[in-house]
Amino acid sequence: MRAGWWAARAARCAAGWGAEMTRLLAVSHESLLYGAPRSLTMICAHLQREGLARVRMLTFGAGDIVDHARRQGLEIAVLSACDRIPDPGRPRLAFALQQAWLRVQRRLCGLRVFVRLLAETGRCDLVYVNTVLRAAPILAARLRRRPVVLHVREAETYLVPRSRWRRWRLRRMLGAAQRVICVSEAVRRLVLAVPGTGLAPEHVVTVHNGIDTGAFAPDETARDRFRTAHDIPGDAPVIAFIGSLRHRKGIDIFLRAAARLAGQHPAAHFVIAGGTDTEIAALTRDLVPDRLAPRLHFLGFVADVRPVLWGADILAMLSRCEPFARVNLEASAAGCAVVATAVDGNTEIFEDGVNAAVIPPGDPEATVAALTRLVQDPALRARLAAAARTRVAGRFTLAACHDRIAAILGEAAPR
Repeated sequence: MRAGWWAARAARCAAGWGAEMTRLLAVSHESLLYGAPRSLTMICAHLQREGLARVRMLTFGAGDIVDHARRQGLEIAVLSACDRIPDPGRPRLAFALQQAWLRVQRRLCGLRVFVRLLAETGRCDLVYVNTVLRAAPILAARLRRRPVVLHVREAETYLVPRSRWRRWRLRRMLGAAQRVICVSEAVRRLVLAVPGTGLAPEHVVTVHNGIDTGAFAPDETARDRFRTAHDIPGDAPVIAFIGSLRHRKGIDIFLRAAARLAGQHPAAHFVIAGGTDTEIAALTRDLVPDRLAPRLHFLGFVADVRPVLWGADILAMLSRCEPFARVNLEASAAGCAVVATAVDGNTEIFEDGVNAAVIPPGDPEATVAALTRLVQDPALRARLAAAARTRVAGRFTLAACHDRIAAILGEAAPR
């Protein structure tokens, strides 16, 4: 027993951590298992499994991440997201009154959450904050004099704010961090361009996301099962869109391109994994013509995207800005050809004509042309997919990602 304790102690030291077990508080900005929360859960599980830290997670909202983290043996607590909104169906005066009252409630809720954060940060040695979308955990850590590692997973949408208040807030958040991890070189450049943070360039490092390519290896049985479940013929070209249904993700471009392709290629099917019922209803009403509807499959939020990728031939990554999307790696490992916009982290994975079709962002014509080319040319799809899978397997491994993040956290942990 004692020998095992000494072995664990030696392993922590060898990995750059202190000899004593570090109490790590890891904070997720949201609770749905999109890319950033999923990545955070994976690194936390790795740290705990390797005996490098005693991990406690916090998440804003009680979504899928809670059960997912607990299944991996992680301790996780839920904070209120303080996100109640007024009922738009109420009469105007009632709506205004409810809006004003909920604004007060959100402020009170935020205060209660901050008090909870002060207590949580007081019981840890190191705070690891996932994204710059919530400042409260960083402020609480600073007041408690706890070191912070900030993992930046945003692009210019959040790192080049327009308002003076948001610029001040971002500067303070970045300046409070001992280390800043960026998901791509594009994000690192944006972070270093923020004035007045006091961050030394060597303390702002790029760690690309990584995946276990074996877990996404093409699966013909799963492919057939997915297509059968959604009434998609086995030989139909399938184009997938995976992610939140926000404007910056290019869902509008995808649906407009799908409407045109549906007329030109009657066999093609289109799959969308992501979004809420409300978002899906609005998009269906505004952007889905009758000729497209029978071959458009809205799946809503999907916790495990592998069946979707195995069932698809092409992934459309049409973001207007994209720090570094894990789904690009997952689609490549699963054998999909990718159409990706030439923005941010996308260009650190893909080269046009080499391992993907790379197009300008927000360009419906280029999107239709690239998708048409891949639908019509199965040999081209296979060549691009094979090259992308080789690159992902060689450069973007889960082990390398986790080891690098663990080393950075170890550097910041108190001795």
